[in-house]
Amino acid sequence: MRRTTSLAWLNIVLRRHWLRGSMQACGITTPGRRRPIVEENERLLAVLLSEGLSNDQLARVLRISRKTA
Repeated sequence: MRRTTSLAWLNIVLRRHWLRGSMQACGITTPGRRRPIVEENERLLAVLLSEGLSNDQLARVLRISRKTA
């Protein structure tokens, strides 16, 4: 995968991740099946880890607590 394609994919997946988190925080049911979401989150995490992000950076990007990262 070319780097620009990878970055575009990463941008799309991050925005989906943030949107799902915001919807869940507001009590709105998120559409879609659980399995594809889990696989997408795992792939997102793998890409971020392969880029060498620290736990602090992962927490900021994924908008989660540092302990969760």
